[in-house]
Amino acid sequence: MDPETSAAIATWVGAVAAMLTFGVAVVAAVYAKRQVENAQQQLRASAKDADETRKLQRDLLTEQAQPYVVVTMEESRAGGMFIELVVKNYGTTAAQDVKLGIEPHPQRAAHAGGTLERVKIPDSIHVLAPDQEWRTFWDSGNARHDSGLPSEHTATVTFLGIGEKRLQFETTLSWEFFESRLWLEIRGIHDLAKATREIDKKLGRLMTGNALSVMTCDGRFEDDRRRSWPENGARKFLARRAASTED
Repeated sequence: MDPETSAAIATWVGAVAAMLTFGVAVVAAVYAKRQVENAQQQLRASAKDADETRKLQRDLLTEQAQPYVVVTMEESRAGGMFIELVVKNYGTTAAQDVKLGIEPHPQRAAHAGGTLERVKIPDSIHVLAPDQEWRTFWDSGNARHDSGLPSEHTATVTFLGIGEKRLQFETTLSWEFFESRLWLEIRGIHDLAKATREIDKKLGRLMTGNALSVMTCDGRFEDDRRRSWPENGARKFLARRAASTED
C-alpha cells in the first residue's frame, strides 16, 4: 500500500473516530440534560409536596385550635328529672359572636297549675371561652309527660373562630333520650340546705318573739291516755250509735 493510500485511510479512520466521539458526546450531553431535567422536576415536585404537606399541617392545626360550640341537653345537678339546655364551647380557643337558633322554639310545660312558658334564649353571646357554658332550666320530665309539647328540636349554632371564620354546627335535641331513664337520687349538700330551711320554718312557728314556746305534759298520764284510747274511743262510738238508734 502506497503512502498516499495509507494516509487517506488514516485520515478517514480519524474522521470516523472523531464523528463517533462527537456522537457519543452528544448522546451523553442529551442524557445528562434529561437527567438534570428529571432531577429538577423531582425537586420541584418534592418542594410542591412539601408545601402541600405544610399547608395541610397548618390547616389541621388551625382546625384543631378552632372553638367547638355545641348545643346539648343535660340533666340538672338538682335532680335527674330536671333537664337543662346547655350551650358549651368544647374547643381550645374562644368563640365570638355566638348565635343560637332552635326550631321549634323550646317551651316549658305548665307547672303548678300555670301555663306553657317559652324558654328564654339569648339572641347572641359575645364570647364563650374554652369550657365556658351558658345553661338554663328547660323542663322536668314529670311535668312534660303527656303535655303535647314537641319531643324533638333542631339546634343550630354559629360563631366566629380563628381568622374571623364563621363556623356552624347543627344538633338534634330529643326528649325521647331521657324518657326511658332510671336514676338513683343521691342526697348532698343541696338536700341538707333544704332540710335546714324546713326545720327553720317549723321552729319559726313555735317562736314567741325571741323565745321558743314549749308545751310540757305528764309522761305517765300521756302514756295511759294513749293506751286507753282504743277502748275509750270504741265506747264513745257505741254510745253515739245507740243514741242515734233511739232517736
